Amino acid sequence: TRTTETTDTETTETTEPTESKTFTVGPATEQRFPVLKVPDGFSATLFACDPLIEYASVIALGPRPATLFVAHDYVTGLGVEIIQRDEIRLVEDTDGDGYADKSTLFAKGFNSIQGLTFDDGEVFAMHAPFLTRLRDTDGDGVADERRDLFEGLGLPPEENSNRLHCANGVVAGHDGWLYLALGDRGCDVQRTEGDRLLFRQGGILRCRRDGRDLHVFASGLRNIYDVALDEELNVFVRDNENDGGDYMIRVCHCFHGSDHGYPYHYYERPDEALRPLADLGRGSSAGGVCYLESSMPAEFRGNLFFCEWGRSVVRYPKQRVASGFADMAEFDFAVGDPKDPYGFKPTDLVVDRDGSLLVSDWADGQRPKRGRGRIYRIAYVGGKRNTPIIPTVKQDLDDWVKALSSPSYHIRLDSQRAIQQHGDDGWKRIAEAIRRGEISVVGRLHSIWVLVHLRQTAAIDVLFQLAHSDNDPRVRAQAIRAIADLSDPILAEHRIAARHGDVKIAERLVGLDVDSDPRILLEVVIALGRLRWPGATVWLHQHITKNADETVMHAAMQTIRRSANWPDTFAILDDPQAAVRPSARRAIAEQTETAIVDNLLERLQTKQPLQRREYADLLSRVYMDREPWTYWGFRPPPRPANTVKWERTEAIEHGLVGLLADTDHDVRVHVLHRMLREEVPLPLTALAKWLDEEDQAEPVKAILTALESRVNGESRNLLLSILRSNRHTVENRSAALSMLVKSLGPMEFESLLEIGREIEDGPILALILTHLGEHDKVLADGFLLAKLASRIAEVRATAILALSHRRSTSAGTRIVGLLADNDVRVRRAAAAAAGPLAARGAVDALTTMAADDDFATRRGCLLSLLTLKSSGAVKQAADSLENPQTQLAALAYLREFGDQQEQQPVLTQLARRHRSHDVQMAIIQALSRWAETQVEGPQRNGLLRDIASIQGDAGTLLRWEIQGPMTNDEKTTTDSSDRTIQFVDGVDSQVRLPANKADRNAFWIATTSVFLDRSTNVEWLAASSGTLQIKINSDVAYERDKVTTFRPDQDRFATVLPAGESRLVVRIGGVNDRPRFQLRFRHKSSKVEHERLTSQLLSSRGNLNRGREVFMNADKSQCVRCHRIGNDGPRIGPDLAGIGSRFSRIHLIESILLPSRTIAPSYSTRSVILTDGRVLSGVVIAENENSITLGDTQGKTHEIEKDTIDESVTHPVSTMPEGLEKKLTERELIDLLAFLLSTTK
Repeated sequence: TRTTETTDTETTETTEPTESKTFTVGPATEQRFPVLKVPDGFSATLFACDPLIEYASVIALGPRPATLFVAHDYVTGLGVEIIQRDEIRLVEDTDGDGYADKSTLFAKGFNSIQGLTFDDGEVFAMHAPFLTRLRDTDGDGVADERRDLFEGLGLPPEENSNRLHCANGVVAGHDGWLYLALGDRGCDVQRTEGDRLLFRQGGILRCRRDGRDLHVFASGLRNIYDVALDEELNVFVRDNENDGGDYMIRVCHCFHGSDHGYPYHYYERPDEALRPLADLGRGSSAGGVCYLESSMPAEFRGNLFFCEWGRSVVRYPKQRVASGFADMAEFDFAVGDPKDPYGFKPTDLVVDRDGSLLVSDWADGQRPKRGRGRIYRIAYVGGKRNTPIIPTVKQDLDDWVKALSSPSYHIRLDSQRAIQQHGDDGWKRIAEAIRRGEISVVGRLHSIWVLVHLRQTAAIDVLFQLAHSDNDPRVRAQAIRAIADLSDPILAEHRIAARHGDVKIAERLVGLDVDSDPRILLEVVIALGRLRWPGATVWLHQHITKNADETVMHAAMQTIRRSANWPDTFAILDDPQAAVRPSARRAIAEQTETAIVDNLLERLQTKQPLQRREYADLLSRVYMDREPWTYWGFRPPPRPANTVKWERTEAIEHGLVGLLADTDHDVRVHVLHRMLREEVPLPLTALAKWLDEEDQAEPVKAILTALESRVNGESRNLLLSILRSNRHTVENRSAALSMLVKSLGPMEFESLLEIGREIEDGPILALILTHLGEHDKVLADGFLLAKLASRIAEVRATAILALSHRRSTSAGTRIVGLLADNDVRVRRAAAAAAGPLAARGAVDALTTMAADDDFATRRGCLLSLLTLKSSGAVKQAADSLENPQTQLAALAYLREFGDQQEQQPVLTQLARRHRSHDVQMAIIQALSRWAETQVEGPQRNGLLRDIASIQGDAGTLLRWEIQGPMTNDEKTTTDSSDRTIQFVDGVDSQVRLPANKADRNAFWIATTSVFLDRSTNVEWLAASSGTLQIKINSDVAYERDKVTTFRPDQDRFATVLPAGESRLVVRIGGVNDRPRFQLRFRHKSSKVEHERLTSQLLSSRGNLNRGREVFMNADKSQCVRCHRIGNDGPRIGPDLAGIGSRFSRIHLIESILLPSRTIAPSYSTRSVILTDGRVLSGVVIAENENSITLGDTQGKTHEIEKDTIDESVTHPVSTMPEGLEKKLTERELIDLLAFLLSTTK
């Protein structure tokens, strides 16, 4: 072990203090941690670790080989309060053994550093709201020149406690530009030229190395942490998902003017955003780079490498397709070991001069306050390392020119800089070498930027020659890009408000051979847009063909918009055969320009219905103008309608209203939907006229939506017309009735009775009867009693339930007869109503029917017998415990009338097989009630032990003993008389405590117990509206001193629960209004991937509509092959109706990932071996004396005659297939979970 001294004069406090600032370094540090998992042929070594480095947020190559700049992010690492500003350190391996042994304080006093790069003797740091440049002019490893190039990139840390979504990565391109990664808090920068750049979204900015010419390069991104440039200066980013929403990790190809759709277009208008190359699942993207060296095998060269914080380094091979790139697949490249005591949290990576990757590792949680950090070097052990060269004007110029063709990007870059130092002689030598064919394609790419650096605008003629004549399209495209940089009016005039560029440049650009390669076409289209050339629109009309790819079409959209030549744009729209027409339509979208709106209004008279729909859509989007920008948050809600009137608002409204009477039905429906979406007022007269003629379900549904928020006297007539007419669907009539009922005042419900008398017997009348049952002041008993004789069974059943709800005294005598009705729905209703109607004469019939084959009838009988206090159906209740329809009724009945000693073991075992919240709660309440009736002794202790065992098995803590509220001078006691028993509320296991509004210092103590057969690793999920302390067997397991907003599962920690009984004590304080807490745990999985997915699924909120699509996709999720929701679907697996109110989020997650962990007996897998040798497996869905019917994993049923079965075996595993998570993306899993949780009772 070697030791060394740091060269700074300040002490950095860490959790591993050392004497005299002596740090442990060298090969011995490898013993502290398990190695990273990397592909075969690669090695991962620990270049540096704490305490030499700590809080390593970003890194950059140093000025010499074996040196590295490392940002120590104390502003984030030490918590919300700013305790210490950030530092940049120069870390070195001074003896060449591959391990850093020296750390020099290069500069300090920064905000949270999220971007760092070193280029040509200068260090650039992004630390919101600043971009800062530093220089070490005397070579001592310490910066002696510092300049803030500008400020206004996001928010300062004092105004942004999370430090997120502001100034992120900075990358120096060999084109002389700094590429700045900006989060979606945007920027407000006073540029060095004196004007202002106001950019209210996330994207990429560019500026010169001295801060000049700051401008927007790409937009519509969320929170990119870095920018990766390939050898052609193609730009790639890996964007972050929106904190559990529906915007997932995305890998994007960006170019000048590209828009990627965040926060609204990516979902609502994806065709107006540039499609991502990879749309992945949850994650937290950090630093990235494109591998441009030659040390790694060919399959890794040119790959994008990005850090996935908390998991791994991932890579994406890239492949050209037309003007863009093919969709990308993600591969893990470096993964942390599950036994790593720190946990691998990669934050940034760079490619070293020898071709290896250096990866910084935060190695801890987000605000750890304990000074961890690591830097790994990942190298291909069989590869040949590059030999670094340091540029100097004393080197031979011919050698530098030859080195431009090196396969190493670092060598090419060093050569480019050296040649640039030779001035005009350097360019002359390059030009001669190009003429002789001595410079490779990659060398010529660098040569272009040597020319631009040396000649500036005087280089344009030479660049046009290259764009015309070079034999490689990559070089020609690069030359065009350089021309665009030199002629862009914003850059040429150094003004954001600059208008049109040089027309002659545009005319020369369109003279290039754009048909030779799609990349040439793309660069010309982009350049014309940057020039804002009015002639671009006509040129695009003539040159964009049906073969144009989506990247070119996106660039064309931006060019048309920037050119602002609206007459020629509408000429494109008037040509239905124009290939560029979609781009023209998208270009005018959301543009509040009077010329655009007037042209659209004029074209509403076109004879083409499809075009009228398009123009109505465009008009609706600019009905109002945008309100002033306010930050939309980390997870924006759906796009709100605009609210600011402008000079064309009334004209647009008039034009759209006119289309509600359009001769084309589809146009009318489309316009109605668009007006609803953009909140354009809908006149009732137009809707009424339309409704007189309309009988299709969808437009009537839309009309109802339009009426929903404005039900009044006039609109009630429209609702009544829908309600009374049986030409409308039941769904729409039901919706009309629901809206009508919501609009009625307390004295207006008599009108329902009159409406009911007019409606035919059927489902709508049944709904009206239901409403009458809920309003007992309406004199409707006679009407309801009469409907008991309806010829429609649904009406008879609903009338019974309505009378039951009203507790009608005259209906009880009719129940006995209705229990014998020939329709099961009526018998079910009568059984359920007998108790509330006090029909004691029905007891005998109810007792008999409590064993009915129809389980819904059984349920009603048991509940009515419970209400009537009849104890004669204990056996029937016990026989009904396994069926989901009757379980709760049976448990309630047995709690009241069952024999404790007989039922206790039955219920305890039942709890192990059935994990729904309602069943577990009913069982624990029954056991608790029996326990409270016992004196201290073996029986009571046995009941409490069973409760603890049930809670330990499921991880759901349902029964608590509560003390409080108490004040600090009161002492807790062990006297049970001071405690109240309380059960949790809801599937998320909340305990609502008695409030004490008088004293905020009051606190509560809650205790419960769990019992486990063996020691188990668990993760606890907790929450509290106040401070929180959790003790397990008298030891503090978790503590939070701050009061926070209550969010389920917000406090998480892991422990080992020992075998046997454990006592849990929760202390809540610091809140006097609505005190509550939550505590539960889950058994951790031995599979690392399951643990990762569980964490993602617990913290993410998906899109239930997309989740429904996943559920219904039999090929993907396979759910609908076996499961139904209510009456819809197969009956192989359990009915999922109301599953969101029966099971917790964590239980559903575990059921998806580990379907065999808990199985109800009726859903175990049965395997039968037939006499002909075949083997069939599945769930038994029917069985009689002669046959059984199995449902298999494919949703198929097999009826098997019993005399053909040779052997039958029941397995304690689920028929639901394992590995669903491998068939779905993370996004699909999250959305599927959201859908399941939304299916509540």
